[in-house]
Amino acid sequence: MIPIKQTSFGKDKGNCMAACVASILEVSLEEIPDLVTALPKWREALNDYLFTKELYLLTARLDEPKKHLKGFHIIAGQSPRHDCLHAIVGYAGQPYFDPHPDNSGLAGNPNDWEYDLFLKLFTE
Repeated sequence: MIPIKQTSFGKDKGNCMAACVASILEVSLEEIPDLVTALPKWREALNDYLFTKELYLLTARLDEPKKHLKGFHIIAGQSPRHDCLHAIVGYAGQPYFDPHPDNSGLAGNPNDWEYDLFLKLFTE
């Protein structure tokens, strides 16, 4: 994991998810599709990109993330700055790296957070 900070900010403008993906995959932010312009089908655009790396992003809600997760993943929850969602990098079910420059992480109840997990696709 190489920490990469987001470069655009605000509701329907921020690239925090792309920065998280780039950080975990250790690629440049420019390599990740522009998910803002892909709205509302950003997840489809991201999975099209991930498929080229034999990966798939699956979202889950977990009662005990520390118990069930290992390695890096993405955590999405309420932004502490705006009335919108924000994404950060997680490790083993806990916050690890915030791509926003103020590093304030997520707000709200951790039981409401969603976990985006990278699944390895097995292809021939």
